[in-house]
Formats: sequence, C-alpha cells, structure tokens
Amino acid sequence: MRTRTILCAFVLTIAVIHVSRAQEDNKAIVADLVKKSFAATDGGDLDEGMRLMEQALKYDPENSDLKYEIAYIQYSRKEYEKARVILEEIFAQRPKGSPEWFQLLGNAYDMLGNPKKAIETYESGIERYPKAGNLYLERGLMAMTAKDYDKAMSFWQRGIKAAPKFPSNYYWAATLYCQSSERVWGIMYGEIFMNLEPGTARTEKMSKLLYDTYRDAIQVGKDTMSIAFSQNLTVAMPEKGKKIKLPFPFFYDMRMSLATISVMNARRVGLPQLDSVRTMFLEVWKNEDAPNASVLFDWQKTLRDAGLLEAYNYWLLEKGDELAMSAWLRKNQSKMDALIEFFGNHRIGIDADHYFVQE
Repeated sequence: MRTRTILCAFVLTIAVIHVSRAQEDNKAIVADLVKKSFAATDGGDLDEGMRLMEQALKYDPENSDLKYEIAYIQYSRKEYEKARVILEEIFAQRPKGSPEWFQLLGNAYDMLGNPKKAIETYESGIERYPKAGNLYLERGLMAMTAKDYDKAMSFWQRGIKAAPKFPSNYYWAATLYCQSSERVWGIMYGEIFMNLEPGTARTEKMSKLLYDTYRDAIQVGKDTMSIAFSQNLTVAMPEKGKKIKLPFPFFYDMRMSLATISVMNARRVGLPQLDSVRTMFLEVWKNEDAPNASVLFDWQKTLRDAGLLEAYNYWLLEKGDELAMSAWLRKNQSKMDALIEFFGNHRIGIDADHYFVQE
C-alpha cells in the first residue's frame, strides 16, 4: 500500500512539473507574440498586429490584458463598435479595469457618436483612478469640443495636479491659453510640456506656438514698448488683517517689461532678441513673487549656471525662426551638443510636490 502511495505521489509530481513547464512555455510564447504584435502595429501593419495578438489569446484565452490590446487595435482600425463590445466584456471580468481601459472605452463611445456615455466613462474612471492624468485629458477634450473652454481648462489643471509628469494636459492647456488674451499661462504650460516630452512632433508644434506667442505679446519700436501677456490683472481685496495677494500675471508682466528694455530699439523681435529677453527676465525675476512658478524658473537657472541657457532658449523657440536657428548653430553647434548631453542626465524637477499650475 505504501509503495502504491509513493508511486501515485511520484506520478502526480511529474504531472505537476509537466503542467508547470507547459504554463511557462505558454507564457514565453505569449510574450513573444505580444512583442511581435507591438512591432507590427508600431510599424503600421494593424492586420498583422491583430493576427499575432489573437494568436497570443489562444494560448491564454482568459487574459483580459490581451483582450484590451485587441480592442486597441480594433479602435486603431476604426472598428469602434467591435472595440466597445470587447471592452465591455473585459470590464465584466475586471470591473476595476485600468485608466487605459476607461480611456479607450470612452474614446470608442465618443467615436460612435455617444458623447454622453463617453463622459460618463471618463468620469467613472476619474472616480476610481483620481491620479490618472489621461482621463482628465480626455474629459477636458470633451469639454473643449463642446466649446466649454473654462471647464476644459479646469480638467486639464486638475490633471496637472493629479499627474504632474503627464505631458498632454500641459500641451492642451498651453494650446488654448496661447490663443487667448491670457498668454502668460500658455507660455508657462508650453515650456514645461516641451521639457516633459522633448523630441516629438508635438514638441516642434509647441516650439512654433511659443515663439509666435512671444512675438504677439512683445511689441517694440523706437523708444516704445508694449507687453501683453495678460489682461486679467484683477486684484481681490484681502480679508481683514491679511495682505493683498497680487496675481502671478501682474509680476510676470512687470518683470517681462523690465527684461524687454534690453531689445527696445531692435528692428524686430526674433530668436536672438527673445533669447536676450528670456535671459534678462531670469535676472530680474524674484521667486518670492510667485513661489508656484519656481519649479520652471529654478530649472532655467540651473541651465544658466551650467552655461546652457542660450542653447536652451534657442532649442525652445527654434521652430519659430529656423533661419536664425540655422545661423546660430553654424557658430554654436558645440553648445547645442552640450545641452543635449545635459538633458541626458538632468531633467526639470517636476514631481508630485513640485509643479506649476494656475492658482
């Protein structure tokens, strides 16, 4: 009897080992198929990406993450209803989902012409994941589509507070503000965005927008100058016994006026002049004027102390004046190389405790 028991135990052990090895083999196969699927979709071959992902799902049919990836490819192929169906299915499996699931399902509803359901999905996601910057982004975009710009900005600002390193909320906040009378906020958000997401098509677009915004806001002539980064300089009366708190745009315009004196008699305000203005602005800015802004201006001071502020200013605004940028690079390529190397080891100090948002 004991011999039979030992034999059964031995057989069971061997069976467990085989099952375990099979499971590990399946995991390796799935991982390889997913990797190849990502490569195919990144290369634009959505059909091959789908084939590989569906093959991976056959090895692990209950894997909701694989189903999400299939829904993502379906969405990319504009098969919005198919994406919606599979996303609803995986939410039934895992009701908590993930921020990306809520985002994609909301996007699918939006593309299917159901903005109400899309908004409900994003807001449900925000309630479950209050730190998910991507959901505030989408909710803000829905408000912008409805031309409710104040609400859109509110969501993007909440997104910045919730996820300060997520670039897209800065991008859209900057885009909207740079087209308004309150350019100051666009300048700030846009520069932070470029530091968080360097080297993309959106970065190039933001570079041009920032340059144009500076040009629109700074007007100089012979012995004349006007600065218009903000029109809303309203000062709220303080409570009894408290000091008046001046708004950030008041200090920004005041310091910018001082900085612009350096180019007041220039024929035009181009990239070299904006480099001079930004360099002088940093000299006259006082962090105590608006401590909330110090995360950006301290970063600029770090670059200045490293001898890289000129290269940084040219990088930041290059797409607005590419002829000036080319002329500068012919004489200063080593400075730009040094900036790129510096970027490789140093980043703007944005984190959960240090970020800039409109107050």
